[in-house]
Amino acid sequence: MQKTIRTYFRPEPRCPMTRQQSVAEKFDGKVIPYENINEWISQMRPRDVVGVPYYHRLASNAEDLKAVRDRLKAFCVVVLEIDTDRRSDNPDDLADMVDEARTFYARNGMTTAEAKRLGALGAKASPVTKSKSNERLPVEMAEKILNDHETYPTLPIAYHVINNARNADGKKFKRKWYPSLVTRLAKQGKIHIKLRRSGPKCKQ
Repeated sequence: MQKTIRTYFRPEPRCPMTRQQSVAEKFDGKVIPYENINEWISQMRPRDVVGVPYYHRLASNAEDLKAVRDRLKAFCVVVLEIDTDRRSDNPDDLADMVDEARTFYARNGMTTAEAKRLGALGAKASPVTKSKSNERLPVEMAEKILNDHETYPTLPIAYHVINNARNADGKKFKRKWYPSLVTRLAKQGKIHIKLRRSGPKCKQ
């Protein structure tokens, strides 16, 4: 088991350094801290396992997170979220971490206690979405997830995320999405799905 991990800390009011350091202490080994992301990335080697206290600390917004993930892909490194032991080389873990990070940014930051990790799974509906609990996830959100082949590399993962989504009240949508429904809506021109192709061997 790896005993040393290079760990990136991004302190800000939404997630203070003291909290991140406390999480990093969960790692059973030596933590080498970095507060400059360029310096952290410059020390990476292919197939390294590198750490962050929380995956959302890789960036301050969803757009920047994508840019950082693109940089990490060049090294084929594995990112370990120390708080949960989730790894970016596990597609289910990666999908969950990306979704939680996007929700964190959208909601201007929430503590673990406040969000309860937002159910720990799935894309969460925007706070402005006023859907009732007995409706499905809005079609535009389902379409976005189904077409994000990088974050959700297989259809089972994509449907798992869609059907574990929650509405503005924090409740799961009671009506689920199925391939047959998507096919019917696609024929009606109500949803547009991109053709899936084999993804890269190294994902971040």
